[in-house]
Amino acid sequence: MYTRCINILKQADRQTARHNHTKWLLRNKPPLGRESRLRPRVYPVVGRQIAGRLEALATCRTRVGFLAGVDHLVILAGRVVFERLATRATRVGLGACVVPFVRLQVTTRPERLRADGADVRPFARVDALVYAQVARLGERAPARAARERLGAGVDALVVVAGAVVLEALAARATQVRLVARVRALVHLQVRRRRERLLAVRARVRLRSGVRAHVDAQVSGSREQFPAQRTGVRLLSCVYTFVNNQVITLCERLRAHGTRERLFARVKAFVNFQAARMGEDFLANSAFALFGVGVDPLVEFQVSAVLKRLSTHRADVQLLII
Repeated sequence: MYTRCINILKQADRQTARHNHTKWLLRNKPPLGRESRLRPRVYPVVGRQIAGRLEALATCRTRVGFLAGVDHLVILAGRVVFERLATRATRVGLGACVVPFVRLQVTTRPERLRADGADVRPFARVDALVYAQVARLGERAPARAARERLGAGVDALVVVAGAVVLEALAARATQVRLVARVRALVHLQVRRRRERLLAVRARVRLRSGVRAHVDAQVSGSREQFPAQRTGVRLLSCVYTFVNNQVITLCERLRAHGTRERLFARVKAFVNFQAARMGEDFLANSAFALFGVGVDPLVEFQVSAVLKRLSTHRADVQLLII
């Protein structure tokens, strides 16, 4: 486009120069005679001068256009530099804003995160901001292509334009890598927060299970205490019954005059019964502590004691007889 404009200007300058030369020849006609012989020599000289002037004008305009293109390219390069600086400052500001925000969200209690849903909103904002940055980078690509086309017309600026394009591509690749790292960091933070939420929920469930187990143990122990007290009362009743039986037997022996003969047997039997009752009491208390049913054991012990008492009565009656 630039070369075409320069060619059009050159053609217009040539036409103007021819028209002006024709006017000058008509105004300044030399007189007839000797000077007319100089015309063949004058025309080539004038033509050379006009050609030199035209070339000088074309060269001057070419230089002016070249300098204008260079100035325009410098301005564009300056804009690119300022855009890079602004983008870099934006990235730094974004990082400075994201890091404290992420730390604040991490230090916030998971219960509030679950209640408010704040563990999803900040990452959605970060993703939207990242997509906006990517869209801006995509909008800058056509402008860079236009700059490349503008600089392609000037041979001397091709190298500079190529360097600018390479730098722009490198900057764009750097920005893409930065966006990828930011997204990876965001996903990592999301995974860590989800893992922490799962761990906290597991701890809460474990604590609830432990509390339920402790409550069950406490209720079981509270139920075991009345059973143990009932067993103690039954044993005290059995002791009272045995003592009454012993007293009755002693009275009968004393009445029949056989206390001295049977005292050793009765004492040994009473000691044996006391030892057995002590063992039964220990066994009953152990079973009560471990939650084993007490009622069947007490009934069995009472039935055994009654059987022993009946057997003892039969032995005493036989001895009396």
